Amino acid sequence: MQNINKKRLFYIFILANIGLLIYAYSQEDFLSPEMIKSLLTSQYFLLTYLVFILILIVRGLTLIPGTAFIITGVYLFSTWQVYLAIQAAIICYCLLIYNFSHKVNFKIPQKILDYEERIKNKQIPIIFALCFIP
Repeated sequence: MQNINKKRLFYIFILANIGLLIYAYSQEDFLSPEMIKSLLTSQYFLLTYLVFILILIVRGLTLIPGTAFIITGVYLFSTWQVYLAIQAAIICYCLLIYNFSHKVNFKIPQKILDYEERIKNKQIPIIFALCFIP
């Protein structure tokens, strides 16, 4: 692609974004939180819920902090639905990691095994500290 075409595409992209912002500013209910919530939780509930679970699975695989996703989930769904989605996502990404590690024949390094042996007698306090102190 030539430089001129890249520049034109970039300017068209900028103009489209400016046009969308002008349209959003002129319309009162365009992408309001209430409109989005009613659309996603009534007409497209199942699709939205499945996409939310997929986002949580990807979040678990990439170790992105999940606070924003959980807050968004609580806004869109009820608390128990978010809890079930989080549990399903945790199970799914743990299974993915477990199966993938077996397929690539992942071996645990000796350094990790040595560290595990050193903390065996202090297991419960360490788990308690890791879970509750942060």
